[in-house]
Amino acid sequence: MKALMISAILLASCSPAASGPTPTPTATGVVPTTAVPTPTPTATVAAGLTRYTNTELGYSVDLPAGWRRAACSEGIITTAPLVASEMFMGVPEAEEIVRAGSRFARVRVTDAAGLTPSAWLERNTSEPDGKFEPVAVGGRTGARFHRG
Repeated sequence: MKALMISAILLASCSPAASGPTPTPTATGVVPTTAVPTPTPTATVAAGLTRYTNTELGYSVDLPAGWRRAACSEGIITTAPLVASEMFMGVPEAEEIVRAGSRFARVRVTDAAGLTPSAWLERNTSEPDGKFEPVAVGGRTGARFHRG
């Protein structure tokens, strides 16, 4: 089972020079390749949004106009257990620097180890004052975390 988690990070280090190949799983771990999923607009996307679809990881996200997959997105990090991460930003690649105050969204795909989405979030969050609530994501059971 995969869990989908979207989170914002306050501080990270990322620049166009840090970008590189997207890892692809192998029997021994992760091997770099150049395959990078691209946004795929569809008729069901609301006006002004572009749908980015990652068929390898099994999710899609509707991005505001001007937003794109960040060049410094990690892609698949490990395959056993599955951990992958992609970031989305609303700035041109030449201005892609993530630091305090940057606006971006991160999608993290990870093996849920048999836990429900809420149980996974409760176990894997470091936020002591957050609240969890069940949600439906793409017709599947999910959970959302929010502060206070």
